[in-house]
Amino acid sequence: MEDVASGSAAFVLNGSTAMNIDIPQYAYHIDAKTGEQSPGVIIQAERTTDGKELVAMQPIGKAGPLVALLGEYKLLGKSRPNGE
Repeated sequence: MEDVASGSAAFVLNGSTAMNIDIPQYAYHIDAKTGEQSPGVIIQAERTTDGKELVAMQPIGKAGPLVALLGEYKLLGKSRPNGE
């Protein structure tokens, strides 16, 4: 919990392991209901002990991180996307 309080983590899970993806990297979070794509930067990715892949993104222009399952994101890589 100290990591969250200090800002060095968006979430803390007991027994989770870091996922092997580039961090930071650009991404879109895609809302399952509306299809709306929100741009941001991936700041944390962890695999839980039961196999769930949770990813935290700092949305561009919004306060606070968004935490969702990996499948809800379109990963764009480390290069800044055009138009962002």
